[in-house]
Amino acid sequence: YMGIIQMKRVLEEWDPFKLADKGKYKQLIMWILYYVIAATTFSLLLYIILSIFSDRNAKLSKYSKKVRDWQKSGENFKLEDIALALKIMPSENTKGNMIVMKLMNEDLIKEKKLTQIYNYTQSFFFHTNTSMYFPILHFIGDNVPVGDSETYCLHLFWTQRDNEMTIELYESLNDFPKCKKAFNPKVIWHQHDPTEGEEIYTWKQTATVMKGCKDTESCQRKCDKYKGIVKRTEHKDYVCYSYEVLTDICLLIDHNGTDSWKYGGGCFEGRSPTRMIQALPGVTYDAENIRVQVRSTYDPYVVVAKENSDDVDFSFGADIDFLYTIIFLIFFSAIIGVVLVAAGVILKEPITQTAICRKFIQGESILAGTQAAPNSDQKSQLIHTQFIF
Repeated sequence: YMGIIQMKRVLEEWDPFKLADKGKYKQLIMWILYYVIAATTFSLLLYIILSIFSDRNAKLSKYSKKVRDWQKSGENFKLEDIALALKIMPSENTKGNMIVMKLMNEDLIKEKKLTQIYNYTQSFFFHTNTSMYFPILHFIGDNVPVGDSETYCLHLFWTQRDNEMTIELYESLNDFPKCKKAFNPKVIWHQHDPTEGEEIYTWKQTATVMKGCKDTESCQRKCDKYKGIVKRTEHKDYVCYSYEVLTDICLLIDHNGTDSWKYGGGCFEGRSPTRMIQALPGVTYDAENIRVQVRSTYDPYVVVAKENSDDVDFSFGADIDFLYTIIFLIFFSAIIGVVLVAAGVILKEPITQTAICRKFIQGESILAGTQAAPNSDQKSQLIHTQFIF
């Protein structure tokens, strides 16, 4: 506050706007000017503080570093020189049990927000047709509980771009973990399939014991918040069964520095290769259009993919954007209010009860000659009336 008062004095002495000539409105105009300066300074400081300590700033910093690493490594050009194939095991739906993936040189629609912040070109491999590769989940009462899905093992192969259509020339990527099912004697594992890969589930079951309810109907109402279906067990417990289903698979690869490639884990939080969403009762999930992506470990997408939500937040913090908007609206509304008040003061004085009495006492005609000036008794009465008001 003392700083604002000091600034006021300096501006009055300097008088850059020649306000000394404004007469009785000088103080009003000066205080409006000081308010605007103070409000602008406060809003700017608040904006800077929020930017520094917000989650948005941390994400942008990570993203900026990823972009620099991506451009420095030239990884996008390396990916354009190779072809990539995916094997989902066990399965026999394609030649050699392999899916040749498509190289994407253009951003996905919702990812354009990401690449518009910095100018760089994406390169990654993409596939969506997963029909007949995974089991179907019928999330209806008669099928519950079904437990977790079977696990499937993913393995990647690579070759030079010129050999894309020659399956025999594909080589395995290094550094995959072991596939547990490959060593299970009860599972039929094809002789020529690799025994390394990333294991995934197509759905996961959660069982929650319902407490504080006495029958299926009341327990189901409590279970609804978990988006599940209630079943009574052999131990007479009421259990709510809910499921998460697979929507995305994203694997990372890295160049070994020699003429080979290695696996770098999953894109999502905790290096997970999968993203899942909450399943809804009564819905059938056929897993026919799972989004499968393979990206470089340098890819800036990884920063936002680790949010691990169904719809990745490419805005880097819409919450802070909303707060900035609120600050702007408050500031703008205050400015408009000051302008309107100033206009009301500067323009003609409003005809209020007090103004009418004052003008009448001074002997002025209220309606331009339609009423004569008051006599002494009328003035006395009006003074009494004004005092009451």
